Order: sequence, then C-alpha cells, then structure tokens
Amino acid sequence: MSEPVTIYCTTAHEWAARSYQPGDAMTLVSPSLVRDLLASGRWSLAGPEPVFVAPVEVSVLAPPVTPRHRGKSKQ
Repeated sequence: MSEPVTIYCTTAHEWAARSYQPGDAMTLVSPSLVRDLLASGRWSLAGPEPVFVAPVEVSVLAPPVTPRHRGKSKQ
C-alpha cells in the first residue's frame, strides 16, 4: 500500500460534487490520483503560506460615569 500524501488546493473550484477553496487539504493514498490532481494545476504538494494578521489595538474610551444624586424630588 502507498504512503498517504497530503495535497493542498491552490485555486477555488468544484470537483466530484464538492467545492474546494485555496488552502483546503486532501490526503490520498492513490499515486495515480495524486499525479492527476497535481497535473491539473489546482493542487500542490506545498501547503499554503501562513498569513500573519497584526493585532488591532482598539482604544475606545467610555464616557465618564457621573453619579446620580438621589434625594427628594422637587414638586
């Protein structure tokens, strides 16, 4: 039996009634199917590049809370 091979989608497409997006992975054991999918140009042996997203600093100051004075209401 062949060793499992993981391939990664590089282009959004539909195949075998499924939709694939870039970065999706598929592990296969059939060398001929792996070869055919790699030849299509829609799959690659290399995984997707990690995407670094810088943290966003949110500086929202709440309005100051002023205490309500409770007492007798003026009538």
